[in-house]
Amino acid sequence: MPDMLIRNAMIVDGTGREGFRGSVHVVGDRIKAVIPFNTAEADDIENAEIGEIIDAEGLVVAPGFIDCHSHFDWVLPLRHHQQILFPLIEQGITTVVTGNCGFSPAPVNVFGFLSDYTFPG
Repeated sequence: MPDMLIRNAMIVDGTGREGFRGSVHVVGDRIKAVIPFNTAEADDIENAEIGEIIDAEGLVVAPGFIDCHSHFDWVLPLRHHQQILFPLIEQGITTVVTGNCGFSPAPVNVFGFLSDYTFPG
């Protein structure tokens, strides 16, 4: 599985703490580690064999935003939900929280009338 290291970046992780220098290790399509600069893990990753290394000196990396209030639980039962959700990835959202309003699309078959709908494109 290909891996990538984005190093020398200013990392803003969305936790509320200030940005910090470090690296983001990606394996396949997943963030494996967010590694602060000047740590033992940072030393280890610098000596590891990495498929692709990107020097992000002077750039900011935000490794995955969480949309903590969405209504995508209504979209997930649709057969083509990937096409609807893909723009989230393009905006840096890697996780969505659903169902936090106290209602849901259950029973899922209420969407049967849309299950064969084909989205343009």
